[in-house]
Amino acid sequence: MGDVARFVLRPRLPRGGLEWGVQGVPALRHGASTNTTVAAGVSYDVARSKECNLGIAARRERVHEATGGKVGYIHIKKMDADSLREFEDDLYSEGIVREALIVDVRDNGGGNTADRLLEMLCGAIHAKHRSRTAAGWEHTEIGRRHRPLLADVRLVVLANERSCSNAEIFAHAVKNLKRGVVVGTPTCGAVIGTTSQTILCYGTMCKPHVWWKTVGGDDMEHNPAVPDVAVDFTPADEAFGRDPQLEKAIELARSVR
Repeated sequence: MGDVARFVLRPRLPRGGLEWGVQGVPALRHGASTNTTVAAGVSYDVARSKECNLGIAARRERVHEATGGKVGYIHIKKMDADSLREFEDDLYSEGIVREALIVDVRDNGGGNTADRLLEMLCGAIHAKHRSRTAAGWEHTEIGRRHRPLLADVRLVVLANERSCSNAEIFAHAVKNLKRGVVVGTPTCGAVIGTTSQTILCYGTMCKPHVWWKTVGGDDMEHNPAVPDVAVDFTPADEAFGRDPQLEKAIELARSVR
């Protein structure tokens, strides 16, 4: 009860002088002694990335523990170059040397690397697309140069309502090609290719540019990828640290042949 804690905030201009941060100096005094620690603040993006990486490590450990190391786990944060490199780095340790692989695209806002990922997983025509300046539809054909690296590995994909755009193309392809089982909740239903248009000197505007359809002809815009196995993730699950979607994926990865 006699301990006194104080926290002093003062502005700090980091190297380069481009933005302001906050430096906290917490001091804990007990009797005559005082301990002071300097803690530099981080941006929201950095903090979110660190939290995401901790979650990925915990889920991967859970998958390995529950399956005796027979099933791997890869989370794809975004459909961008950095996440693609991480996926390629994890392919051997989490995919090729195991019997099955869980690919998690929950909370993935999209990008443009679904073709590269699918080339490694299945290698087939998986969609049709048409730009606003094209005369007709073009097939998205991939993986014809070599056999897919993970052709023999069982696949389970996790998706949710925050899986958007290119992540939805990925989920649609896995389901429609019957390459694996999709688990979770329907995706966002927001699949449209865009370009940026400069507006004088006031910024940019995203303009619809590419129309996407499944190989069967279904429009992916306003048409979410519906999972093969529906599993909700409720606020209570998050509050108590449960992940029923991951648990179902583990169950299916162990049993799917």
